[in-house]
Amino acid sequence: MLGLKFARLIEKHSQRLGEGLAHKLRTSERTEGFRIIPEEELARDIVRLYANLADWIGMRTEQDVEKRYREIGRRRAEQGIPAEELVWALVLSKEHLWHFLQRESTADGALELFGELDFLLSLEQFFDRATYHAMAGYSGAKKKEAAA
Repeated sequence: MLGLKFARLIEKHSQRLGEGLAHKLRTSERTEGFRIIPEEELARDIVRLYANLADWIGMRTEQDVEKRYREIGRRRAEQGIPAEELVWALVLSKEHLWHFLQRESTADGALELFGELDFLLSLEQFFDRATYHAMAGYSGAKKKEAAA
């Protein structure tokens, strides 16, 4: 994979990235509901995402993304997180990563630049699908709750 440099960079800094995003989620006015999530759980979910991002992008299938993010959506619905806050958390996750990569990126040639662009497109696709499946899991949990 040509974007391997980016993937390794993200994995190497996954703890710092996770802590930074957890702080943003806990302090943003658009994600106030995330303050009720235990700090350890939130940090674990975020670090897991960033530490395994190359795996998620390069090796996981749509069904893998669906399974993981439907579960996240279901769990957030059960925790009482509003749907718009869940979506904003995923947007923040992607933006936080983009800002990090912008600061750290230095392509040394056309092939490397192409690899980085390819990685970024894959990253976009991953987050789009993660958002869709998280919302599907969220909606399913809310329907089940309403039927009970």
